[in-house]
Amino acid sequence: MLSPDKRAILAQAMHLFIASLRPYLVGKLSSIPNSTWLRQYRSALPEPQRSLFDAEAEKSETPEELIDFGHLKSISQQHRPLFREDAGPKAANFPVWFEEINDVRTLWAHHRPIMPDDADHAFRCMIRIAHLLHLSCFDTLVQLRRDLAVFVPTSMETPNRPNVETILDTLTTALEQHAEKISHKVIVIPDHFVIELHPEAFRALTPLFGRIRNEAHIRLDEAAIKLTKPTRITSRILGLIWRYETPIIEKNPTWQIEFEDAEDAVSQDYLSIEARFSVSKPNQRGTTTHLTRRF
Repeated sequence: MLSPDKRAILAQAMHLFIASLRPYLVGKLSSIPNSTWLRQYRSALPEPQRSLFDAEAEKSETPEELIDFGHLKSISQQHRPLFREDAGPKAANFPVWFEEINDVRTLWAHHRPIMPDDADHAFRCMIRIAHLLHLSCFDTLVQLRRDLAVFVPTSMETPNRPNVETILDTLTTALEQHAEKISHKVIVIPDHFVIELHPEAFRALTPLFGRIRNEAHIRLDEAAIKLTKPTRITSRILGLIWRYETPIIEKNPTWQIEFEDAEDAVSQDYLSIEARFSVSKPNQRGTTTHLTRRF
């Protein structure tokens, strides 16, 4: 877990991040015609947060300071077009990134232990957002991440670009680790994978993306079938009690695999994969909502 001095570095980074983000949000929300940034900000909050926000707003002389980590996921969901102006399609990732930053910030605020990997991931999310939105805190966040000493800076290591086999193995591992057993009859598995590569790796592997995607479909099919089969020990035990019933795999009919250039080489590892569950929305056809878990 993080030592007190490392927690102080993390706290400094989070303070700089939110301080840089506040004027950005005020400016963006102020651009909406016939409204104020405060009204737009408040309307994006769910009801429990809105009531607390109103109570704090009555006492605050500086409303900008009411912009807080716990609100950012809702703001980025309700005002995604504003973020898309600067971040492009990656604005779709902001709710997840803001939520993961807030998870770590909550641990810090309640004096709970923070694991180094979680702290580093929060740093990566903050750096990505700062890079995409051109926030003034970007360079300082990069330096603070180095100070945290949770990772080895690229300039000090000899990175290994992932080969095709590494990507395929990581995909199947992501599938296996994030499969959710709802009951002995149903297993829900992720069916949408976003493979984010360091810019150097992205450029080198771009000609192979089609072939990687085709092979990935085969590997993922095999991994999904494997999940339905009992282990040798389970098979023996169940064979003595009752007949084993093969569970149903729930997923979209086709695998969705995307490749993304991380854009920011400073904050990106050579390979990261997001495994997403696609769940149909009630009373709607052809639309999905994505529940994301980080691999």
